[in-house]
Amino acid sequence: TMLGALHKDPSGKVYDVKIEAGSARYPLGVALNLPNETFNGWNNQLPMLSIVFGLLGLMGISFLIARGIFQPDSGSQSVLRALRNGSIIPYYQPVYCIASGDLIGFEVLARRKGRNGEMLSPATFIPIIEKNGWDDKLLEVLVRDAAKNMESIFEGAQMATLAFNVTPRQISQEGFVNWFIGLLGETGLPSEGIVLEVTEREAIGNLATLQKNISILRDFDVTIAIDDVGTGHNGLSSIHQLRADYLKIDKLFVDGIVMDKHASSLVKMLIEIGAQYGMQIIAEGVETEEQLQALGDLGVDEVQGFYMAKPMPALDAIRELAHHRKVRTRVMLSDGLKSNPLRRRNQTAFAS
Repeated sequence: TMLGALHKDPSGKVYDVKIEAGSARYPLGVALNLPNETFNGWNNQLPMLSIVFGLLGLMGISFLIARGIFQPDSGSQSVLRALRNGSIIPYYQPVYCIASGDLIGFEVLARRKGRNGEMLSPATFIPIIEKNGWDDKLLEVLVRDAAKNMESIFEGAQMATLAFNVTPRQISQEGFVNWFIGLLGETGLPSEGIVLEVTEREAIGNLATLQKNISILRDFDVTIAIDDVGTGHNGLSSIHQLRADYLKIDKLFVDGIVMDKHASSLVKMLIEIGAQYGMQIIAEGVETEEQLQALGDLGVDEVQGFYMAKPMPALDAIRELAHHRKVRTRVMLSDGLKSNPLRRRNQTAFAS
């Protein structure tokens, strides 16, 4: 509300003009006090209506500024709007098998579109999502988009996989499995083509529920991976506690694998531990040919990183997979024909 009044002292003398703005929603009040002499001076020079509108405008601006101080966190609200309006979208980074060279799947990474169309770093919104407990909202956005735009990767003799990140808190919720399996059923994504990567950004809380959920997810043929091993809250204990199918070696260790013998030793140790638990080993953040060679020599099974391919939109990812499969088919046909005795005999006959 906005009020204007002439104030008098106990003797009845007019001494001031006071205009106030208050709010029933916020504990705020903004007041503007004018000496009576000043007000009378303005009144003699300007029409009263102009003065009133000017004062009301000033009070409105002051009130809005004060009200803004008590608004909810604009960063959180901005991220929540982005989750709801489609500004947060998935990008897909290819994962390759070192032994065969095949493109075997994609990690699904969240990206946010800025006002000018640029892609914002995940560091600007992922922590806010996790802090506010919106992990499931993000996962649902990514799953639904992938189901709509990436369904063709599950076709053919060799099904590619999609890997989604989940936090320990998220996957250890009592209702998570039913919700997630229901989401896969609703969207049509095959559970046998899904990998859930448990991140190391927070400590494992309810271990018993987490282990139970992982066991049930495995019954539905969902693959479990431990992401960022050795860099987060749980250290190596997560390898023993989760008994996952995949162990992912973080870029932190990959960066120094060529020049730093300690980094190389750590990677070798992780590979050996993973092998003892029957886990496949993935290295992420591969950026050079030398790193790729070193990882292969140490026994890493799969790799991803800028050296092979950067994260890309869905259409580019589908094209990349289609092109890769076409090239692999040509190579296999070429190798098969070269080793075919009938082809060699025909070549000899033509040569003679």
